Amino acid sequence: MYCFLCTGPPSVPQGLSAEVGDTWIRLTWEGSENLGRPLISHYSVLLTNTMYSQQEEMHSSSGLSTELTITGILPLNEYTTAVAAITILTNTNKTSNYSDSITVRTRPPLGTVDLQYSKC
Repeated sequence: MYCFLCTGPPSVPQGLSAEVGDTWIRLTWEGSENLGRPLISHYSVLLTNTMYSQQEEMHSSSGLSTELTITGILPLNEYTTAVAAITILTNTNKTSNYSDSITVRTRPPLGTVDLQYSKC
């Protein structure tokens, strides 16, 4: 149900999880509830390289998709990520709070050995 007079933001996305490669991270989450709230237009994902304290990058998934693959990131690095729901109502952005964050470590590039992952 769409609410024309709603003023509150969407609920916080839940269940953020990640599948990790060497230069990519595939994120999935449960969509926000919008019952009695404006319709969700898209999701915004924050990504921070925690090893180098690099500034957060904003990635936005299109439409109501509850997954996003981020590519072109560094292998063997830790990243912290969180997701928020965004809706647009009468030219005013409404954003949920960000989900609980998760931290993941990208894998070594193919053909290399990371001693942390190897087993003797």
